[in-house]
Amino acid sequence: MRIMNKSTMILATLLVLAACQGDEKAAKVQEPVPQAAVSPPSQMQEPKAQAVEEQVARAKPERTTLPTRKPAPMQANAAKLNDMAAARQQMDVQQAAAMKKTAAMEKTAVKREAKPLAAPLEKAALKQQTPVKNIAAESSPPAGDVQRGKKLAKKCVACHDFGSRNKMGPALGGVFNRQAGTQAAYKYTYAVFIADGKAWRWDAAHLAAWLCDSTAAVRVFTGNPTAKTKMPRQRICDAAKQRDIIAYLKTL
Repeated sequence: MRIMNKSTMILATLLVLAACQGDEKAAKVQEPVPQAAVSPPSQMQEPKAQAVEEQVARAKPERTTLPTRKPAPMQANAAKLNDMAAARQQMDVQQAAAMKKTAAMEKTAVKREAKPLAAPLEKAALKQQTPVKNIAAESSPPAGDVQRGKKLAKKCVACHDFGSRNKMGPALGGVFNRQAGTQAAYKYTYAVFIADGKAWRWDAAHLAAWLCDSTAAVRVFTGNPTAKTKMPRQRICDAAKQRDIIAYLKTL
């Protein structure tokens, strides 16, 4: 009897323990799963991504709106153009002043040349006693030596022919007593300065003055202060040499 009671108690105890374990398993199965554990992965990462974006936004420097201004190169070009315009204006002013000064000097020079032009020839003629102001009155100067005149005239061969052929200068054949500016087929520089009816003849007095200073003589003969000739000054102002050369020219 005691043995049965003891066996019965052991069996009852085992049944109770089995029942308790079954309840625990059932409780574990019925325990609710937390919402975070079943949430999709994307929903779990959203707070973290949002936090990262906020951190990045805080790290970016705030943009500041700068005042609109002209680029530096354009400002430099504008300044350069202004400087060039100012320099050009200054050059124009200086050029105008120079032109005005030149015009004044030319006007003064014309006034000086408008004065009696016989003075240079008269000064040279003092040595040869052949005043230019009385050049037309002298008709019979002393005779010269033809041979000496021929030797002196050799220097004229560079520009003149003693026959009828024109060279750099007009032919000298028949020059004595010939009307000025009339040698055939020759273009005279001073011909345009001779007024109608005012041409002279190459007599002894005119030839003598021409041999001494052709530049001054052509202005005196034409009465024009701007008259010119291609013949350079020969500076043969000695009266004896002039007579010798003229004596030779008469033979041509």
